[in-house]
Amino acid sequence: MSLPTMDRWKSRYAERGLAGLEGDCPGRAREQVPARIQARVIALTRMTPPAGTGLSHWSIRKLANHLKRIENVTVSWHYIARSWREENLKYRQTRDLRGKGRSAAGRRVTEEPSHR
Repeated sequence: MSLPTMDRWKSRYAERGLAGLEGDCPGRAREQVPARIQARVIALTRMTPPAGTGLSHWSIRKLANHLKRIENVTVSWHYIARSWREENLKYRQTRDLRGKGRSAAGRRVTEEPSHR
């Protein structure tokens, strides 16, 4: 712990006792993405990209760029990846002769089967 942090804790303890050390953590909370934005990300993921894009499927980064450029919504590609994980969405993969994963032509994001 840094000295300035320790000094702040000491002064809060001196002013309010143990109650000064509990409760609110200083700093700003993370800004939450509205539910309608997450719903839009999932809806676009399940749709074929517009014809003018030349894409057969969405990648995480392409979807983030599309949202920013066309729909004026800024979300990080990390957020889109997390949304896909939470919704159990992923690309279908095929194996080539060397055993390495490669994308199937015209693949789409599909729901991952549950093995639980």
